[in-house]
Amino acid sequence: KGRKFQVIMDQIQKGCASPFIYAEGYQLVKEEPFLLHELNENVLRLLKWISKENLLNRDLVQRIVELTQPMKFYCKSLHKLLVQGYLYWKNKEVVMAICQNLLRGECYGKEFYSWYQLGIELELHITNLYEAFLMCSQNWNEVSYPRVIQYYLKFETRLPAKQKANLYAGMVQNKQIEKTVYQNAIPDMEKFILQQLTEGRMDESLAVIYQDYMESNSLNANLAQKLSNVAFIQKIDCKHPNMVKAILFQSHLNQVISVPIVHQKAYLPIYGSEYLIAFEDRFGRRYIKSVEYEHTLLMKLNKPTKDFLELVPLEKSYLLYHFLHKPEFEPLETEEISPVLRFLAQEVVSEAGKNAYRIKL
Repeated sequence: KGRKFQVIMDQIQKGCASPFIYAEGYQLVKEEPFLLHELNENVLRLLKWISKENLLNRDLVQRIVELTQPMKFYCKSLHKLLVQGYLYWKNKEVVMAICQNLLRGECYGKEFYSWYQLGIELELHITNLYEAFLMCSQNWNEVSYPRVIQYYLKFETRLPAKQKANLYAGMVQNKQIEKTVYQNAIPDMEKFILQQLTEGRMDESLAVIYQDYMESNSLNANLAQKLSNVAFIQKIDCKHPNMVKAILFQSHLNQVISVPIVHQKAYLPIYGSEYLIAFEDRFGRRYIKSVEYEHTLLMKLNKPTKDFLELVPLEKSYLLYHFLHKPEFEPLETEEISPVLRFLAQEVVSEAGKNAYRIKL
């Protein structure tokens, strides 16, 4: 049988595509799975045919799993084979082989999330399994966060900022259920938050932890200053997949802001109620009315902007938001005179915007 199997492998290597050759090879490995000594290209071709014909069985899958152990590189065709094999042998050894193969290829797409999650649920001891699970997440609300991961990652620092934000946001959202986990994470979380605020970073997950941090701490000048970098950023969900850039024009401001669109999302600091967003494709063509989008203010300040201005009176973002949102017919309060003078001193404010408040003054 061994000699006959080698002849079949030689034929497959030469490019033979006869189903009779593949069927003969199947009969041999069905009877003697140990004829498979390694998962080379020719063997994988045979196994792919067997899988396509729905001829896999438990013994074959078990042998395939055994042969994956010495492998050092990711194999896409092996992944498909193992996934199909799991239907025939729902064993944690198959899940381990799938996860190890994915980790060899650093596969962190959302389509692989369920395999890493299953590996965790089966308590498989695989290096970097927990990190890979979190690397598959795009937003905190797209994945669940098993408690074991939250404890495990307290001792890990290798996660990128995006996945750390997802993890912490999940903790915040579940803090009433997992109070101990949340409390234990606070010191590391606060360091992370302050670093991200300083860098002016913002997305949906960061907004969740920023909001929690703001509501859990007394407002002071330092906090008000750090929040100014992100407080008025809105998420733009662009419905057109070919747009690569979002351009913001705001009434009464001389400033034009252009940011990249990544995964059909952009983040823009919008201060006034009158603005226009244009979109640009990779050829530099711009669109306004023909591109649909949705916008969401990611954070909600827990106090009026005037309270923030009292703490950081020179902070431009609070000045712009406060006065560009103030209705034209609403008169100035006495305590607003000093802030409005600082608003008028901002170079980014257009003459039309300044004139409206000069009249009020």
